[in-house]
Amino acid sequence: MTITRSEIHQLVDPKTYAIVPEFTLSERLEEIRNKKVGLIDDSKENAKELLEEFSSLLNEKYAISCQLYHEKPAAGKPTEPAIIEKIAKECDFAIVAIGS
Repeated sequence: MTITRSEIHQLVDPKTYAIVPEFTLSERLEEIRNKKVGLIDDSKENAKELLEEFSSLLNEKYAISCQLYHEKPAAGKPTEPAIIEKIAKECDFAIVAIGS
């Protein structure tokens, strides 16, 4: 008895390419004095402390107030679109802290 087995193999290209979405940059602020900042904490170690210190320095030097503070549930998760919209509506600019 003879058993004949036929298999087809497909070769694939192992390279990957970045998929970069199109976007437009926001206009730069001419002045930051008395502006409102939104802060996004990425939940990594020391991110909160970094933002608190930076916010304090901006307030002392430029009278910038922290309008909104958001802590992401995990560093690997994106900030929810509703939070981004809220920051865009209520703040003049935003800072994202990446802890160590």
